[in-house]
Amino acid sequence: MIKIFKLPIILLVTCCMFTACGGDKSTSDNQDPTEEDFNITGLTQTFDGTSKIVTITPKEGKTSGSITIFYEGTSGTNYAQNTIAPTAIGVYAVTFDVAAAAGFNAVTGLVAGTLTINATNQNPVAADFNIEGLTQNFDGQPKPVSITQYSGKSTGALTIYYEGTSGTTYAKSTTAPTAIGTYTVTFDVAAATGFNAATYLAAGTLAIKPDVVVSIEFTGINKEEIDLTKNTENNLRRGDLLIITITGDFDLVCDWCLNSDNVDIDWIDDNTWELYIENWFPIGVHTLSIIVEKDDIPYSTEITFRVVI
Repeated sequence: MIKIFKLPIILLVTCCMFTACGGDKSTSDNQDPTEEDFNITGLTQTFDGTSKIVTITPKEGKTSGSITIFYEGTSGTNYAQNTIAPTAIGVYAVTFDVAAAAGFNAVTGLVAGTLTINATNQNPVAADFNIEGLTQNFDGQPKPVSITQYSGKSTGALTIYYEGTSGTTYAKSTTAPTAIGTYTVTFDVAAATGFNAATYLAAGTLAIKPDVVVSIEFTGINKEEIDLTKNTENNLRRGDLLIITITGDFDLVCDWCLNSDNVDIDWIDDNTWELYIENWFPIGVHTLSIIVEKDDIPYSTEITFRVVI
């Protein structure tokens, strides 16, 4: 007799519900590219009858997705949106799309800026540049002034010059000065696409000042040590007498340089003043301004205090 055994059939089923299977890749952790991820150049060019292409390249570590650039006339320039770079004199809005790539999503409609095709090269002017660092404190180190072009302006190489002025002796040089004093700052700009070269543009006057420390010490009659940098615990009341002592590395403090909302402050001696909170003294917050001088250069500081009943 033949016995037939019924064996259970077990089906192994791999289910892909919430976890991607096979070659699927989740995009939940991908980044969205932004305009700041790209270097954009060529927004200002000069007409010569050829296409004026804006260059857009990803910065290091950013998306490698292919880029499609669009040009469209604006500000009175008639040019329907197109991937073909324009040739005619005019103004064009430039946008771009970026395809998906490893670690990055696809994006559309990023703004590159405005392409300007000029009839002739433009002449750079000082207002085309952001100028910083014209006032610095002395520490024995060179004090260079920072000059950078605004968007769409000349990208030509800059050469910055410093020359002593107002009694400061310093022959014109490209080396930033280190000594206390005042210096005329000018700069040259090399020729670049769409822009001529320019020389002797005025950046302003660099002032290197002594590192002056001004401290204001307050003591009061009828009160303990006063710290006006704190809040209500140091309110002044009518009848209080505030003694103000100014110390620091400076040459001069004059009594007309110290005032509080036009309220009289009496000089005692040296760098000490007193302020009596009389009955008529206005209630509220007051600002105490102090100006000192070092090597004929003024420095100022302020502090506020509150008077209550």
